[in-house]
Amino acid sequence: MRGINLPATQGTSNAGNFLPGVYPFDYSAADLDKARQKGFDALRLPVNVSTADAPAALGSIRAYFDSFGGQGLLCFFEESSDPQAAPHGSGCADVAAASATWMKAHAAFSDTGVLYEIFNEPFGYKMAEEYLHNMLLILHYAQLPVGRCVLDGFGYADDVQVLHRLGWQGYLAYHFYPNWLPEGQRTEQDYARKVSQDLAGIQDRTLITEFGAGLDLSDDQKAGREPSEDAQCLRGLAAAVRQLPSLQGAFHWHGWDNGDSYDFWGPGNQLGADLVLAVLDGCGTSKPRPSTTAAEPLALFRKEEMTYLLLLSDRRFPQMPDWGWTFERIACYCWPEADASLAETVPVQCWRKGELACYCLADSGPDPPGPGFTKECLAFRALPAACDLPNTAVVHEWRKEELTYYSREDWEGYGRLPSWGWTYHGAVFRVPAA
Repeated sequence: MRGINLPATQGTSNAGNFLPGVYPFDYSAADLDKARQKGFDALRLPVNVSTADAPAALGSIRAYFDSFGGQGLLCFFEESSDPQAAPHGSGCADVAAASATWMKAHAAFSDTGVLYEIFNEPFGYKMAEEYLHNMLLILHYAQLPVGRCVLDGFGYADDVQVLHRLGWQGYLAYHFYPNWLPEGQRTEQDYARKVSQDLAGIQDRTLITEFGAGLDLSDDQKAGREPSEDAQCLRGLAAAVRQLPSLQGAFHWHGWDNGDSYDFWGPGNQLGADLVLAVLDGCGTSKPRPSTTAAEPLALFRKEEMTYLLLLSDRRFPQMPDWGWTFERIACYCWPEADASLAETVPVQCWRKGELACYCLADSGPDPPGPGFTKECLAFRALPAACDLPNTAVVHEWRKEELTYYSREDWEGYGRLPSWGWTYHGAVFRVPAA
């Protein structure tokens, strides 16, 4: 996707999306035509709690997307409670409010190809695990299709790799600006290297949902003959994007013709706008295709060294912290127990002994996995470990006396399990690889 951000037309382009109240969008049909003529084929538009509560405002957003063939992203922005002191809000999601907003937004956009960027720039979280858990709670409460959801990288959407390490297999949103590198390192080569490193191995499910820089450049700055960190940033990003052929798209910040230095349309910004187009030229014309698989995240919760596996859609998912369990990561993706659409899947039985849990294929026999274990429920569906379907991965069981731990081999801590006192027990089931 070759996209452009259309912020709410209020305040400044930097902070207007965080102002409380229903968003104004003063974009005309001529404005949209002008964007299409420049080669933009997708939009990124904001939504907040107040706007989702206003059917007419949601209708305006829907009309903008429809004029671009339903292509782009709808992104949730929090409404700052103190725009002067905290112009970008807290950087942490109000899970209940965001969930209610996404439920209304999905009702309005369910029949489109619009992707859902769940929360913009989660810079207020101290731990990536807490952030991912909050996003999963929003997906659970709003009953969103996982395949259409996009999660911002940790911090200012600059660390997408940590979500990959925590098991998220869906779309990722990455942001890129000149100040992502410290002074003294803001060269075209360093910017290109940073993007390549940040997106290594995950480019095929990453969208750069914001990139921007000052566009008021001279000819010499644009060409690199005079120093300009803004020009170096855009040139470096363009160089990196050309080496990332499976990148899912990029969205320039921004397309509100308000005359600031990031404005694509500003009369003094056209040399910089040429560099923006150079970035987008590297994105190709492919469109993200939301996954239609019914597989969903299987969360791994911990209580001391005990583990419990739970599907995102399970009604108990939000209650786990109340019962003393802490979200650690997504162990893998599995199918709901009631979904037998893939003929090769089989039910997985959860056995319990007090709060201890053990998981076995339901057809492995009636005998418990150990003394004192009793059947709790059919927890989810997976593929037999011996299944040879392509693009799948084995989940292994490790034990420490009666404790169990479940992991794919590609989890970063897998090789350290023996040093932590765990003994390998065997392959249990197979799941989608990505």
